[in-house]
Amino acid sequence: MDNKVTHKQPNPQQTQIISAEFSGPIPHPSTLKEYEEIKEGFADRIISMAERQQKHHHSIQKIALKEASDKEKRGQHYALGLSVLLISCTTGLIALGHDIAGGIFGGSTLLGLAYLFINNRQRKKKKTT
Repeated sequence: MDNKVTHKQPNPQQTQIISAEFSGPIPHPSTLKEYEEIKEGFADRIISMAERQQKHHHSIQKIALKEASDKEKRGQHYALGLSVLLISCTTGLIALGHDIAGGIFGGSTLLGLAYLFINNRQRKKKKTT
């Protein structure tokens, strides 16, 4: 019985492929190094540009959020004022002896406000989903 051990030599023509992906406002460090080799200060200018762009983007988002919040608050204040006015009119009609007219006016006001409240909540739910 022969005991032969064979070792397989690696193939010298094998190729190793390495793939890398880099995403973001600032290039990969090796790319920044190449820019710096082209002209001193290029890498710093690229980083500064990305920082300014991010600061600008954040300021725009902050303004948009504030305006949306202000718009919602304004709408709530108008709704409160209108509700108080309509309830006052209903109370005035009933106090002057116009019970049926006051009841119809008050009931339609209450239904309208309930519809707006429910409809607004459903729209907000649809936007978030």
